[in-house]
Amino acid sequence: MLEQLRLNLVERRPYVAFFIGIAYVFIAFLTSKIFFPQIISVATLFLVTLLLVPTVIKLMGDEEERESKDGTRNFFRDHRDIFEVYIFLFLGLLAGSLLLAWSTDISNFSYQMNYLQHNEGLSSELIQSKAATGLTFSLNSFLGVLQNNLLVILICFALSFFYGAGAMFLVVLNASIFSTFIFFVMRELPTMANKAAILAIFCIHMVPELAGFLLAAIAGGVISKAVMNEKIFSEQFRNVMKDALVLFLMAAVIIVIAAFLESYVTTSLFNLLIAK
Repeated sequence: MLEQLRLNLVERRPYVAFFIGIAYVFIAFLTSKIFFPQIISVATLFLVTLLLVPTVIKLMGDEEERESKDGTRNFFRDHRDIFEVYIFLFLGLLAGSLLLAWSTDISNFSYQMNYLQHNEGLSSELIQSKAATGLTFSLNSFLGVLQNNLLVILICFALSFFYGAGAMFLVVLNASIFSTFIFFVMRELPTMANKAAILAIFCIHMVPELAGFLLAAIAGGVISKAVMNEKIFSEQFRNVMKDALVLFLMAAVIIVIAAFLESYVTTSLFNLLIAK
């Protein structure tokens, strides 16, 4: 009953998902601190996902039901609710993770820090160097970012198709890694003006990037629901497939735009506002 009340609330007022995301981060962290203190960073990710899964399953079911009837006829109206909920939820998870890092310690994000250090080369020395010399941008960097993010939307789609709401784990993971990266960079910058500027700069490409990830996850999730609920090759099934294809193509286009913003716009603004 409580799950249905929460679902009705976020569907009527999607911004509530922002506060739910923040609350879930702290609930999962406190639970992990009690039961899994040795692996707190990883346990928190799984527990946040576990808290989200019931709501996401119901949202996907409602979405598939609308798509099976309408197809692409009322595309934007049918998808507005779930997309708004996902966006606010992701931003809540991001804000919750930032608040958690600020109020506790970065050591609670050891998995995320190891990932960033080993895969992205993140270090205090790197941040200080880039703040002094600025970032460089090139076609190769754009293509590298684009290739990586296109791979991520394929993974989002596949996980959502095979695991249904389990793809939410990837959304939670991305929110956690983004927030850890932002917190680490902000911590290394000297002034509050620099810290505020870097947060705004990163949001320029991060918001469309996460929108692409979420659209791909929604596309895979509704197809998964259609396979279970509809007869294969029925009109309802075809409606869902057409709708999901449009969602995935939109995700790919948005990812291209986000890669361009990250490689050129974000870089230029960093050099203008942060680099000395």
